[in-house]
Amino acid sequence: STWGRDLDGYPVGRLLSACTFAQPPDNGFCESVLFWHIQRGQYGDVDLDGLSFLRVGRWEGDLWAGKVTGSAGLFIDERADERQAEALVALPGVDQSVTAARAGERR
Repeated sequence: STWGRDLDGYPVGRLLSACTFAQPPDNGFCESVLFWHIQRGQYGDVDLDGLSFLRVGRWEGDLWAGKVTGSAGLFIDERADERQAEALVALPGVDQSVTAARAGERR
């Protein structure tokens, strides 16, 4: 599928952990919160203008060495329709194994 973007991604949280700098965690685990807002963009023929999503995660071990266990979740903009929500989860760089929910939903 093709996609175009004008995307802002912002890592939030404990910004100065070892994990941020591609190093093993200094306390055995890493946590992350990543926020994206798409100013203008599409995925295939699906318009994503103005939508946002949030990814939260926690993992134990060294992510950079590929030796980790963990979990993550996505929170999808409540304004996204079904096709837009599916497109946001399918964007390159979004971990396809995470659980997605709309903002305000519980899963």
